[in-house]
Amino acid sequence: MKKVFKTIFLFSLAFILNANVGYADTEITKRAKIVFEHVEAGQTLTLVSDLGQVLFKEKISESGKYVKFLDLSPLPNGSYRIELDKTTELTIIPVIVDNNTTEINYDAAYVYNKPVINVINNTVYVSKISSQQEPVTVKFYYDSAYSQSGEKLIFNESIGEEYKIERAYKLSENEKGNYRVVVSSGDRTFSENIKI
Repeated sequence: MKKVFKTIFLFSLAFILNANVGYADTEITKRAKIVFEHVEAGQTLTLVSDLGQVLFKEKISESGKYVKFLDLSPLPNGSYRIELDKTTELTIIPVIVDNNTTEINYDAAYVYNKPVINVINNTVYVSKISSQQEPVTVKFYYDSAYSQSGEKLIFNESIGEEYKIERAYKLSENEKGNYRVVVSSGDRTFSENIKI
């Protein structure tokens, strides 16, 4: 009888301990599992708030499959996004934090194509694919090595809602110095410094 009582007691204790562990696990449901099947070393993973504040940023060190667990429990309820920054594009995945749950909506993920800027001699080539067909603005700033006034805007072009943008801009051979090309589309701005 003593052995039966001891066995029942041990099973009861194990059940209570498992129930407590299970309860603790359900308290940490804001832990998010992020999975990308194919990444390259050097790409960057970022968690961004709906206000554009960077909450987490990590440079990926190895190519291949990428799995990351993030504890989102300190975050208030709201909308967030995971961004995988690649050379020519951003993969953006919406995240919703609500009470004690986190929803990573891989089905609503989309790709934002970054502008590509190339320089050959004094010609700057700018191309961009816009799946959302948002207007694009291209600006050139010039900073002469001899100027004390600093950088000044020398060109500004607004391009309408086109799917594919390809432009070539010829810079003067007489205006040696540093240039900055700024391309904006939607709520994103990219810039690249060039020297002629």
